[in-house]
Amino acid sequence: MIDTSDGTASDLLHLVTASGAGVRLDEARLPVPEGLPEAAGEAGEDPAEWMLGGGEDYELLFTAAGEFDPQAPGLAGTLGAPLSRIGEILPASDGRWIVGRGGRQRPLTAPGWDHFRRAPLNNRGTGEG
Repeated sequence: MIDTSDGTASDLLHLVTASGAGVRLDEARLPVPEGLPEAAGEAGEDPAEWMLGGGEDYELLFTAAGEFDPQAPGLAGTLGAPLSRIGEILPASDGRWIVGRGGRQRPLTAPGWDHFRRAPLNNRGTGEG
């Protein structure tokens, strides 16, 4: 289990890397927050990229056995939150993929926050403000 504060795609990749697994994420199954499509559209951005790369949403991401039913009666109430199945874990040799809304499969990349990325240099040649 991992929180998605660094972005769903980035944290999913952290999870499967630590587990030695592959993954197929289904973009059409990502929960769409109210107002996000409109806000992304006004900004000229792709809502899916915001859902995959945005952070600070503090959702939890976890894996479960294939027979796990996130819609089991009472489960969401017991946990106090809705659950969504957004993909499947694969053998590492099968790779790490995202299936877009049009059904096209492409490599899963991490557009989210990277704590270890060097800050760009400013006009004084430092990475500071």
